[in-house]
Amino acid sequence: MPDFNKIPVDNLDLECANNRFNFLKEGRPFCQDISAGVFDVHTHKQTSKEELVQNIKNVLKFFPPEKVWIDPDCGLRTRAIEEARSQLKIMVEAAKEMRQELGAVS
Repeated sequence: MPDFNKIPVDNLDLECANNRFNFLKEGRPFCQDISAGVFDVHTHKQTSKEELVQNIKNVLKFFPPEKVWIDPDCGLRTRAIEEARSQLKIMVEAAKEMRQELGAVS
């Protein structure tokens, strides 16, 4: 098995929402920062701000906030422009709420 600590990766973008954050339980990836997908782009269902806040909290169980970048699961090409824009707006609101809760600058 390769020694993942020797691979020079600054940021790893993980599709977290689609697999319900299960693989995070397996251990921390070999990177300095993580981009965590907090909503599933393979569904037309809009994820609520409350759900997104909980998804961010799921990621923060495994990574310190200063190492986490919030984003959608991979690719928005399967969503209409307005659908994607609306969901991204909700995601930004959830991230701002978490920053305030953590006492970080938003």
